Amino acid sequence: MSAARIGFFWALASAVSFGLMSWLVHATPRVPPAQIALLRGLAGLAILTPLVWRRLPTLRGASSGFLWLRALSGALSILCYYWNLQHTSVGTSKALQDLAPIFVALFSLYVLRERLSGRTGSGIALAIAGALAIGVRGAVPPTLPVFAVGLLGAVAAAAAFLSLRAAAVEHSPELVVWTLCAASSVVSAFALRGEWEPLGLRDAGFVVGVALTGLAGQLWMTRAYQHLTASVASALGLTALLWGVLFEVAGSGARPSPWDWSGYALILLGAILLRGSASKPTPGSPDEEM
Repeated sequence: MSAARIGFFWALASAVSFGLMSWLVHATPRVPPAQIALLRGLAGLAILTPLVWRRLPTLRGASSGFLWLRALSGALSILCYYWNLQHTSVGTSKALQDLAPIFVALFSLYVLRERLSGRTGSGIALAIAGALAIGVRGAVPPTLPVFAVGLLGAVAAAAAFLSLRAAAVEHSPELVVWTLCAASSVVSAFALRGEWEPLGLRDAGFVVGVALTGLAGQLWMTRAYQHLTASVASALGLTALLWGVLFEVAGSGARPSPWDWSGYALILLGAILLRGSASKPTPGSPDEEM
C-alpha cells in the first residue's frame, strides 16, 4: 500500500473517531461537560505518562511557557466545545469550533502584521457566510449563549494553535498532548466545582468512548501527517464535522435543514482555504484534539 493511501486511511479514521466522540458527548446530556473533559484528561494521562515520564522535568524549563499556554488554551477550547455539544446540535457545535482559523488569520493580520492574501480573505468570507446560514436559517439556530461559547472556544483554539508554533520546536507531540491532558484535567476539575454526577452503566460506557475516541483521533491524525501533505491531512481532518452530523442523524434522529448543510459546507471550504494558506500544522495541534 502506498504512503498516500496509508495516510488517507489514518486521516479518515481520525475524522470518524472525532465525529463519534462529538456525538457521544452530545448523547450524554446528564453528565456535566466538565466531568466528561476531566475523565478524558485523566484517561489520557494514564495512557501517555509511561511514554513521556522521562521528559517531564523539561516542563519546568523556561522554554515550556508557550507549551503550557497552548495546553491551557486547548483545555478551555475543549470545555467550550463539550458544553455546546450538550446545548445544540453536533453540526452547529463543530461549525462554530471550525471558525478558529478566522481568529488565527485575524491575529496574524493585526498583531503579527502579516499580509492578508486573497485566499485568506476568501476563507474568512466563506466561514462567516456559513456561520450566518446556520445562525439565521438553520433548523435550530444557536442561542446567544451557544454562539458566545462557540466563539470563545474558537478563540481559545486559535490561541492554542499560535502557541503551539513555538512550543512544538522544543517538545515532542506526545509531550504536547500530555500537557493538554494535564491542563484539561485541572481546568475541568475547577469548572466542575464538586458537582460530580454518578455514572450509570450507559453514561459510563459513553464517557469511556469519549476518552478512547478522542485519544485515538489524536494518534491517528499524527500518523496521517507522516504520510500526507499538511493541506490534504488537514482537509480530511475537517470532515469530522460531516461524520459527527451523520452519527447524530443515525443515533438521535436529527434532521439538519438545507441551510444547515449549506452552512457546514461553507465553513469547511473556508477552513480549508485558511489552513491551506497557513504554515504547516504540527501533529497535536488543536484541529486534531477536539
